[in-house]
Amino acid sequence: MRKTKRSRNVFSTVFFSRFFFFVLILILAGVAKISFEKFKEWQQAHKILISKEEKIERQKERKEKLEALLRRLQNEDYLKNITKERLNLVEPEERVIYVLPEKEEREKEESSKDKGFLEKLREMFKKRVNSK
Repeated sequence: MRKTKRSRNVFSTVFFSRFFFFVLILILAGVAKISFEKFKEWQQAHKILISKEEKIERQKERKEKLEALLRRLQNEDYLKNITKERLNLVEPEERVIYVLPEKEEREKEESSKDKGFLEKLREMFKKRVNSK
């Protein structure tokens, strides 16, 4: 009887130790899988965070540019200069000086006004061929 108890005891010890080892391996594999998935989620969240931070930086730069533009537009002298340039306006005490192109350029412009579209294209191609 002792042998049977011993053999049962040894058998149960070996069986339970292998069974325990198997369960332990399963638990560790599950923990590893869950950890890996969480790591992937963390990486994705980190990428999103970095892209959002870059977007915030771009928006801050844009905000600074817009604020600088706003400060310039609030300056009366800047507005005067812009309107003068774009609308060709002058103040009463200012003198306007017109710079005319040279005589040859004026003649070319006048002659090109009289020509048709195809003749203008031919002239352009001739100029390019001659310049090469």
